[in-house]
Amino acid sequence: METLIKEFLVFMQTKKAAANNTLLSYRRDLSEFLRFCANHPGQPTVKTMDSKIIRDYNEWLKEQNIASATINRRLAALRSFLGYLKAKKLIKENLVEEMAFYRESPKTIFEVLTDKKIKKLLEILAKRATPKGIRDSAMIELFLATGIQPSELVSLDLEMADLGAEYPEIKICHRGNIRKISLPFRVVLALSEYIQKARLKLISGRSEKALKEKALFLNQRGERLTRNGVWWIIRECAHSANLKNEVTPRALRYNFAARQLALGVSSEKLQQLLGHTHQHSVDRFRERLQI
Repeated sequence: METLIKEFLVFMQTKKAAANNTLLSYRRDLSEFLRFCANHPGQPTVKTMDSKIIRDYNEWLKEQNIASATINRRLAALRSFLGYLKAKKLIKENLVEEMAFYRESPKTIFEVLTDKKIKKLLEILAKRATPKGIRDSAMIELFLATGIQPSELVSLDLEMADLGAEYPEIKICHRGNIRKISLPFRVVLALSEYIQKARLKLISGRSEKALKEKALFLNQRGERLTRNGVWWIIRECAHSANLKNEVTPRALRYNFAARQLALGVSSEKLQQLLGHTHQHSVDRFRERLQI
């Protein structure tokens, strides 16, 4: 079964263009199913798997003292895997297809950051004259102005920020698709200061490789920032403004979406700005924001 899971992951990557995080999640969740099978008295295989095995797995998951959302995710991963096996005619039916998943708790309603809180955050960041402080300020400004995701931010290259154009904009790449977002004047100023001052200092005295680094946002070693690095930076910024649980990448993205909707931007335009493929993704934003 392990070989089939590897084939399934390759299929998801090459045919379905699944993101790396999605693949990691599938691998982790299906590894749990393999662990269950290895310890099950019946030692189930693809050929011997039946509804009782699936029920046993469901009960086993409940005994692991994990959240219902995690159980649902692991069952969903198994459903996708079995759907793949069914399509290849290795099994006759997808035994998870009709299973009722656990009912999730009501969705959290996001509260948009007030202008006062945003001003407080930006004022504190503006006081930091270090290369790191200037970088962090530019990052937060960009999050607020574009609704960019951490994975998109760390993939930005210098050439993707066109700050000298008549209408400054930034190109954001998501799964091979590029969208352009216009930048407000204050964001242009923040990015310009970072690029012309802070970024140069971050690569000063570094290796030849660092001097050739194309990434827009760099860490203190002169290398491209990672997603984890972005999370830690935002967390530290939130702490400094005493907004510990209110400023996160997701909160900043929801804040951008809410403000666009408040300005009268259509759902279709917001879908384009956020880089969503499907309209229902924007509908979820409206639901979580109660707009």
